[in-house]
Amino acid sequence: MDFLSQFDTRTTALLIAIAFFIQASVIGAQRYLVGEYRGVGTALLGNLSMAIGFSLALFRDVLPDWLTIVVANLLILASPNLYYIAVSKFTGQKHSNVLVISILSLTALTLFYFRYITDNIGARIICISLMGALAIALMVYKLWGARQAPYRMGIRLIAISFTIYGIFLIFRSVVTIITPPKELFTNSPVESAVYLLLFLLSFSWTIGFILMVSQRLQIDLTELATIDSLSRIPNRRAAETFLEKEFARTTRQQGEFSLLLVDLDNLKEINDTYGHTTGDIILRELAQSLQTHIRKQDLAGRWGGDEFMVLLTDTSMDDAIQLAERIRKYAATTLTGNAKKAITISIGIATSHGAESAAEIIKNADAALYAAKATKNAVSNVKMQPIGVLGYEAS
Repeated sequence: MDFLSQFDTRTTALLIAIAFFIQASVIGAQRYLVGEYRGVGTALLGNLSMAIGFSLALFRDVLPDWLTIVVANLLILASPNLYYIAVSKFTGQKHSNVLVISILSLTALTLFYFRYITDNIGARIICISLMGALAIALMVYKLWGARQAPYRMGIRLIAISFTIYGIFLIFRSVVTIITPPKELFTNSPVESAVYLLLFLLSFSWTIGFILMVSQRLQIDLTELATIDSLSRIPNRRAAETFLEKEFARTTRQQGEFSLLLVDLDNLKEINDTYGHTTGDIILRELAQSLQTHIRKQDLAGRWGGDEFMVLLTDTSMDDAIQLAERIRKYAATTLTGNAKKAITISIGIATSHGAESAAEIIKNADAALYAAKATKNAVSNVKMQPIGVLGYEAS
């Protein structure tokens, strides 16, 4: 406790203000880079609010009390409330502006009363501490609700940091009730600990928020590189990567998988007749249809243009043919977009059995698709002859 008493709280408050200004500049730079992320700008305001609040408090006895007591404390309290809003926005959860305004309004009235009606610094400290703990509790609750998010590492860091500080604010309130301070910047062990904790934990929750944004940015960049923007399924790059890995796996384990190349018949005619919007709708419908027909361990990806690739793990040619037929029939009766005509697909099938490379499997599936396209609305492999809408038969 003697160690804490050696800290000058006024100097620590100055360091807190400087630290929050620096952290605000870092979040501000991040907001400049990813301004489309909701909540980043609010977190920036939260750091600035804390920095300005402590800066004003340092000018006690120099500036008017309404500025260094009421406004300064409201800005300090606004910081965790703004972080509550920032976290809610960033994680896509609802937040209550009415609740935040109510907390700040009640605090403003309390600060005014215990300064101008009855001058009581202990009551002001208790008010700010408890209201701050309430705002922190709201934010931690939101963080807990988003604990399954992909950026949970950053979320946990923020939650733990604020939880520690919130608990200490409650402890500060209890100690203040028992032993009221005579002035703000007193060098008591509890006050010194509160200021020192805030200084240290501020870096922790700011790093946590920055980490959270960075993790989300990484996820978005990965999605941009691997997900087709129109169909919202894996793009060709992701499909090729999955194919190479699956080929390597089945080669080691002497297994077998099948590959379908699916082509939307007459897409150009559909675009010319009904417009590209209708064509896009049908492509999305087809992508969704493929997704619903496969298992979790399989993959459906957009191969390019009007073609899709479906990789069926641990699947023989016979099983692949049966699934391809179900997909073909489903498409013929379901795909419509806004077009007033039947929409059909053609499917070429190949398996990994006997293939020496993934490229060879693609080549065989492409040859089978070429045969199916001869009549359209058909399923074929390199050893089969397509029979139009009737399906297929072995040659």
